[in-house]
Amino acid sequence: MMSSLKSNNSMPLSISVIIPTYNRKKSLRRTLDSLSRQSYPVKDFEVIVVDDGGNDGTDAITQQTYPYALHYIRQENQGEIVARNTGADRSTGKLLVFLDDDIEVNPDYLAMLAAAHKKHGQAVVLGTLVEILANAKGLTLHTIQETHHARSSDAEAESVTFIDCMSGIISISRCEFFEIGAMQPLRSGEGRNIWGGIDIGYRAHQHRLGFWRAPNAIALHHDSALASLGTRCQRNYRVSYAVQDLFAKYPALQGQIPMFRDKEPVAWRQDPFPLIIQKLARQSASSQVVMRGLEAATPVVERYAPTSKMLVRLYRWVISGYIFRGYQEGLMQHRHEVKA
Repeated sequence: MMSSLKSNNSMPLSISVIIPTYNRKKSLRRTLDSLSRQSYPVKDFEVIVVDDGGNDGTDAITQQTYPYALHYIRQENQGEIVARNTGADRSTGKLLVFLDDDIEVNPDYLAMLAAAHKKHGQAVVLGTLVEILANAKGLTLHTIQETHHARSSDAEAESVTFIDCMSGIISISRCEFFEIGAMQPLRSGEGRNIWGGIDIGYRAHQHRLGFWRAPNAIALHHDSALASLGTRCQRNYRVSYAVQDLFAKYPALQGQIPMFRDKEPVAWRQDPFPLIIQKLARQSASSQVVMRGLEAATPVVERYAPTSKMLVRLYRWVISGYIFRGYQEGLMQHRHEVKA
């Protein structure tokens, strides 16, 4: 039976912050520095860095002094999902907080997560992700970055679903983490790692855990792969291609992830008429001819109308086209593997 962190006790929860890393020494230090500024008592949390076989001298962090207990673990390269589990195995805290090595958290991050867990008990609590697009190429922040609206310091956690789970901003009790099966890799590859959050989220949902987002637990995401339209499109293509592994594992998830709702094949007998029209429109707009035209128009609009709503729509259509292409090509590959 799962234990609950829900409590009226004023004593702080013990927390283990787990950070997998691979050749991101500079970015990792920014993450560790942000954890040094936490309002949460330093004696009540530890930080576990799992180096997934990198060769950039990440182990130099052991020579640095931090106000919290820092544990460095090195393993052979096995991927970030395995690295998260390695950290969880070595953890001592009652609450596990998973972070990516390109995330910088605000000073109240741990305090806000802990408060939500104490209030809601058996639950997965997420931080609030804000994309930071430094040195963006061809993209303006107001166009592609979701703006975080400041909340009052006592803002309540917001109810969300397992679909919102992202493995780099997730927190869960240690007991519940292992009872639902820990992190489970689908296959190797960047795109497949992205679905690790929904994978564990869906299993938590099956075990009847609640899902909450702490609006004032801010996670600033410094992701260089999102700094240009081209790199963002390629990331979305890989992620969409890989989602078939998630659907193969959990067929019930098909149709539940909003970004793919109009990218899936038309189900003529099941889909409502408006959805059929949406899917047909997406197919047409994602054809090679149309996509070439949209991509050719993008730099022109960026130059002459960089703050226009037209550019916003153009970005969305181009990115959606890559999502459609990745989804369809991944589906064809999956069907080929099943037949083989």
